Amino acid sequence: MKKVILITGSSSNLGTQLAKKYIDEKCVTYGIAKDTQNLPGLHYVPCDITNFDNCKVVVEKIIREEGQIDILINNASVNLNISPVEYYTKKEIREFFDVNLLGTINIIKAVLPYMREKRKGKIVNISSVYSPMGIPYQTLFAANKAAIDSLSSGLRMELKDFGISVITAHAKMINFHENGNFMVKEDDDYFTTYKHAHKLMIAENKKQVNPKRIARAIYNATKKGHPPAKIYVGVKNSMSRIFLSLIPRKVREKYVRNKYFKNRDNEEKIKKTIEEINTKNKGEVKDMTDK
Repeated sequence: MKKVILITGSSSNLGTQLAKKYIDEKCVTYGIAKDTQNLPGLHYVPCDITNFDNCKVVVEKIIREEGQIDILINNASVNLNISPVEYYTKKEIREFFDVNLLGTINIIKAVLPYMREKRKGKIVNISSVYSPMGIPYQTLFAANKAAIDSLSSGLRMELKDFGISVITAHAKMINFHENGNFMVKEDDDYFTTYKHAHKLMIAENKKQVNPKRIARAIYNATKKGHPPAKIYVGVKNSMSRIFLSLIPRKVREKYVRNKYFKNRDNEEKIKKTIEEINTKNKGEVKDMTDK
């Protein structure tokens, strides 16, 4: 019997690659998103996941047509500009967490009664390798992924007796509006650190893990009878994983600060040195004038 897959955010880059992978593997694949999607083999269903009743209607439709949902992949998300937390509007913050966190919870709640009834199922939540730490000017992104990690951990314990597995996929990626507004002006207190962090994030974004690779890793995890609780994609070695989860907070924060603000710190040192030289030179000129 073919597996039935439900993917949220199926119109995104990763969502499309996930849909293609499961379709290629002969799975019955449903995708839900706000944007219309015409992908051969995909059963597209429009859905606003911030609305729990809407999620229930979509899930009930799939159950009527297929009788089950074997795998739920929570991929839906909205992005924010790179910005200090202070400068996000209330509307931006609410929309971000409504989709990225509340939406994830809504669709899980809608699917769980049917998975419990079947005493089987797999839920995949998309996290990030950056979830154990804060990321300056992407603080809300990291906070959301940390919440997804805790949600997954709690669900894993709650659902184990029902034969339902919860997998957290930690990909080396940060989602933001790459072409969004530069949120800080030159006379702003944040400008020096923001400028360097923004530049680095844009550069890193171009080197993010290929969505095809993430989709393949997720598929390989979900096809296992006893899937791993966590998978990592784009983390080079086991030491990196240990660093991300076990190193003390102060060490992690120092590492992240040095990574994003190192050029800023060097710039500050150079600026201070120039000021000292100028002060010294002014003093020497004054001495010569006095003589």
